[in-house]
Amino acid sequence: MNENLLNELVSESGVSYLSDLHDPRSFRKIFHALDRLSPDNYSLEEWEEAVTYILGLKRRPFPSPASARRFLQAELEKAALSKKTESAAAGNSNL
Repeated sequence: MNENLLNELVSESGVSYLSDLHDPRSFRKIFHALDRLSPDNYSLEEWEEAVTYILGLKRRPFPSPASARRFLQAELEKAALSKKTESAAAGNSNL
């Protein structure tokens, strides 16, 4: 039997604590960790819980574990790009 998805993400992403999963500074690590996990190894309920916990969104239904993983990765990528853009803008304002 597989470990709980959230615990597996802690392990695979290299963060220290479960609570680190919803820290935007961890999103890039989580994004890459998701590539190493098969969506079918975890229940749809676990994927929905992961989306809710990591992104801080209201629980939403997904048609499949794969669709929940795709959504989670897309949102993590958007957040990481947004953070990168904000950092660049802050750096440029100091010129």
